[in-house]
Amino acid sequence: MSNKWTPLGIAALFVVLLAIFAYTNLEIYPRTEYKSPSSQVQSNDFFALETWLAKTGRRVSMVSEGDASRIIRASEKTVFVQASAFNWNGAEEPLKNWMAAGGFLVVSLEPPLDEDEELDAFLAGFGVSAVFSGDSGSIAEGEDAAGIDEALPLSGPPPDLDALPDFDGLVQFTITEETGDPVFTIKEAGTIIRLIQIPVGAGALTLIGRPWFMENDFLSGEANARLAWDLTGARAQEDNPGLLFIRGGRKVKSLFGKLADRGNFLPLGVSTLALIIVGFWMLIPPFGLVFQEQISPGRPIRECFLAETRFLKRYGALETYLETYIREIRRKLRGRKPALELEFIEKSLRERKHLSYRDSIRYLRILETMMERL
Repeated sequence: MSNKWTPLGIAALFVVLLAIFAYTNLEIYPRTEYKSPSSQVQSNDFFALETWLAKTGRRVSMVSEGDASRIIRASEKTVFVQASAFNWNGAEEPLKNWMAAGGFLVVSLEPPLDEDEELDAFLAGFGVSAVFSGDSGSIAEGEDAAGIDEALPLSGPPPDLDALPDFDGLVQFTITEETGDPVFTIKEAGTIIRLIQIPVGAGALTLIGRPWFMENDFLSGEANARLAWDLTGARAQEDNPGLLFIRGGRKVKSLFGKLADRGNFLPLGVSTLALIIVGFWMLIPPFGLVFQEQISPGRPIRECFLAETRFLKRYGALETYLETYIREIRRKLRGRKPALELEFIEKSLRERKHLSYRDSIRYLRILETMMERL
């Protein structure tokens, strides 16, 4: 063999050996890379639901607040209302007539529930009351998974009793007066009413707590998607087009908005001026030798945070974040009486040795909301 072919043969042999080693010892596996959702998604918990409805031909309209006259004037006959964004003064009689003519009203209530007497009067007009519940929403061992009074009068078969939708565990309903019409309820632990639907003429009134099952993080579940569709898209047929959402939005603050929340702009102005001076000073070095310090690059804080999150999730220790949130909220309260949600979450951490991933995420979202309000 000519000498000129020897290096080529050695290189080919090396490539073959490398391929054999890679095939027998290496493994290709997928890696999930987390990307933060856009500001549009962060400001709208119902973005996934609204996108789904729009793709199925259901027109979705959204307003930040409203009253009975806004619903009556609307062309939509299926309306979702966040109770805190609605004026309930004198709403009972007009909305009863609107529902009797074929309107479907879904009302979402969030604690605290003792600050709106007009809403209490509206619920009492339908023979229902809503209270804050200390139950986390989990099903007690040895009890029935759910109680359903009758077949779901919406679309599709009744939901699977072993896979109920994700309901807000902080709100429960009580039927205080029988109206004569058959009332549909979905219960947890056999007795805790999480959803109640009252027929009113050709329409209906549906009451729920915060609609976890409709929100972006939970809509992928089959039971959640089915109930969300039954309460929204299934009712928006040709003779009842479109849906109206009356709800508040979660504002995503800009950098300057977050800085403004920390205090006045004087420290920011002084810091900016100092940064400009230091910047010019670095561009114009003083007399003498200039030594450049070698700085080794460190891992970005985002990678460290994601690694920590994956580690805690793998070993079921997301409660660590709950405890951190609780300590920080307690520090900001400075001796003031904490909210009932905070005491309930602290009680759950004391009484339960281990929280499920779903409960951990739910409690983290509640604590995050409390932190934003402080």
